[in-house]
Amino acid sequence: MSARNWYYLSEMAVSNLHGGGLTVQRVLGDDLARFAAFVHVSEFATGKYRMADDFGARQVNLHQLLPRPDVVPDSLGYYIERVLLRMKRVGIHAMSPERWARRCARYLTRNVDVEGSRWLIVPQDVTSVRVANGVFRRRRMHYVTWVMDDHVIRWEDGWRYPPSFERAFGFHLRHARKVFVISQPMARLYKERFGVDAEVLFGPADPVGAPVGQSPHEGGPVRLGYFGAVSPWQRDALERLVLHLEGVGAVLDIFTFDGAARSLAGARVGVHPPLPPAEVIHRMRDYDGVVIPVSFKPERRHLTELNISTKMSECLASGTVTVIGGPDYAAMSQFARAHGGMIAINDFEDPRQLARLASLKDRGSRTELLARARRVVEDVCSVNRMRRTWRAEGGGSGEPWWSEARTVTSADRG
Repeated sequence: MSARNWYYLSEMAVSNLHGGGLTVQRVLGDDLARFAAFVHVSEFATGKYRMADDFGARQVNLHQLLPRPDVVPDSLGYYIERVLLRMKRVGIHAMSPERWARRCARYLTRNVDVEGSRWLIVPQDVTSVRVANGVFRRRRMHYVTWVMDDHVIRWEDGWRYPPSFERAFGFHLRHARKVFVISQPMARLYKERFGVDAEVLFGPADPVGAPVGQSPHEGGPVRLGYFGAVSPWQRDALERLVLHLEGVGAVLDIFTFDGAARSLAGARVGVHPPLPPAEVIHRMRDYDGVVIPVSFKPERRHLTELNISTKMSECLASGTVTVIGGPDYAAMSQFARAHGGMIAINDFEDPRQLARLASLKDRGSRTELLARARRVVEDVCSVNRMRRTWRAEGGGSGEPWWSEARTVTSADRG
């Protein structure tokens, strides 16, 4: 296939300011040049987490091009829809958004050579799924879908979707040429729930130097660093850690753009502006350990159990020790148990687990952990490893396997 006949469809922009946008860039690399347009269906892509400058000229913001007259302004509409979804008022939530999704699908089928192009769908919410389904039913659409965040599902003594969306999502996954997901727990869930096989594809990183076997700061307290957002997905785990810093003789530096993190500042916690993405992995090497906090709260379980942070591979590749703080069911806690090479703390009240933080300056334990972490990066988390999963070339064509045509029947369009 020639260049510039791929299309991207998502609520999320390929941004330098959002973990999902960075993940897309790191995995796809030069393949991003193939995309004729990056189609957005939410103000999320044009607000705080705007498009990276390299791709801005190719963005098509359907939420601005095709405004919804029957809904409040989009900057509020997205959040109101999310509240309604949480309240399970499915009938109210599904009315105007569904009609608008059909309008978007009609627009795309009239203005894009759907059958002669290939699509990457990155669902962040219900809208991109409904738009893609609408296009698929009208034209022979060849697409892969990559679920990084399942923001619709919730844990309520078991996993729950709004019924109307569960049907739509199942249709979307089953008709994709390929399904990529961010974690193994998400792959298992979609296999059990929808009968769909998925491959794990998350943000990669390559080593930037030899493992830091000796503490970067021999004297003084254990120095911990956290680089990233302080949203509800991270905050309660960070708060638990902060309560125990003095007990383990540690200090924590937080690098974030979230002003709310200021409330965590104190004698043992410094809050600093974020670093440019390319600098983060190098700065990690200045610390005895880098922290990945994951929420313990049941209302965040859809993120905790199913998601892999963009920073995980960076932390492992940095050459210093990675510390996961979160419940046992967290996807990254499961990854730590399966692969090793990092410290996983699931109970901040357990003295034995906290003792592992206190020993982060010990050269022997660091050397063993970091050697294993380097093997995990090379075998599982490297850029080449993730790009091979993404491209999955076959038949010696040099093209991704999903460039092959797929026969779509009238029953598929059903």
